[in-house]
Amino acid sequence: MPSSLPEDSTLYDMLAVGGREGTKLQGIGIFDFWARGKHPKTIRRVRGEVAKRRENTFSIDWHRLLPEEFSRFPMVAYHEPDPF
Repeated sequence: MPSSLPEDSTLYDMLAVGGREGTKLQGIGIFDFWARGKHPKTIRRVRGEVAKRRENTFSIDWHRLLPEEFSRFPMVAYHEPDPF
């Protein structure tokens, strides 16, 4: 499952994120994989719902979410793991 999904996601959200991240199952895009054997009307309806969620899920207003002053957040030193 893509790591960018919130825990309370729906099928539509998962298909939207999977499509955006290029997730494939058995070499087939996630939406096309899900749609196999489904009725064409169902596929059109779900495709529309997925398109709506793509816009909502990925239009993040970072200026609103991030604080103006970053000094409150101490930086953490990151070191590459030593495999030996």
